[in-house]
Amino acid sequence: MNTVLKGDTFEVKVYEVIKDRLAKGELGFIPESCEIFHKKAYYSKDRMKDITFDISIETKFPGASKYSYLTLIECKSYNHSVPVNDVEEFYTKVNQVADLNGKGIFVTDSVFQEGAFNFANSKGITLIQLKNEDCNFILHRTNIDNQVSKDINVLITDLIVKIFEGKIEGLAFLSKKQIEEITTNFLNEVDNQIISCYRPTPVKLIEEFIFDNYKIKTVTNNQISPQKDKIFGYFNPKNKEIAINNTIIETPCFPFVFAHEVGHFKLHNALKINQQTNHIYNDPEINFLN
Repeated sequence: MNTVLKGDTFEVKVYEVIKDRLAKGELGFIPESCEIFHKKAYYSKDRMKDITFDISIETKFPGASKYSYLTLIECKSYNHSVPVNDVEEFYTKVNQVADLNGKGIFVTDSVFQEGAFNFANSKGITLIQLKNEDCNFILHRTNIDNQVSKDINVLITDLIVKIFEGKIEGLAFLSKKQIEEITTNFLNEVDNQIISCYRPTPVKLIEEFIFDNYKIKTVTNNQISPQKDKIFGYFNPKNKEIAINNTIIETPCFPFVFAHEVGHFKLHNALKINQQTNHIYNDPEINFLN
């Protein structure tokens, strides 16, 4: 974590709160994979010069030299409500430097005008009202909408349907909204405070929940595969088992792989390929740097 620069009092306050929440794993990030900055500049191809942001969080994969995801945060302390123009300008700046690999968060100690809220909602910008040290998430969205990415998703979906049509029983296309609803409902089943209070996802509690309710056991006491391309985890619906490679236990990789296997359990448990159940969903190590 870098040292905060001297500057606007509200910015510094937001920086310290975000830094503290980030270190505690309360913002949905893996702390060991992130670095937070105050007043760092990022290059804009449109302007052909740098744009400086109040606060930024760079997320990197293990061993990577460059960030793979950039969270940019705007801070505004007003004695009036935040107008839509401020949010529009911030959105434009985020797109110029981050595009598909970015997330915008707008923080204020005031309130947002209706137009500002509606614009943020349509563009996937998170809105936070900071009072004292309490973060009130007025609007929470996962990422910036982009028509290009939507068009690509439609093309990929059509291709997948054509390739597997009639070959996989139980295969259905789920929209981003449907997947978010399934995830939200599942987490609320586990503990309805996870989503409403933005708590860190309790991996141990989820392990216990899927065993108590679905008899899905989690196995972590062996190295799954001696193969060159190591298997990090798999879900075996026939044996009702989620297996995680013991080499990633107690590492930042474990919660991600475990959540991925729970996703297989929730979404792929009933898939049948060529009239036979797909017994194992393997998930090998992926080199994100290629």
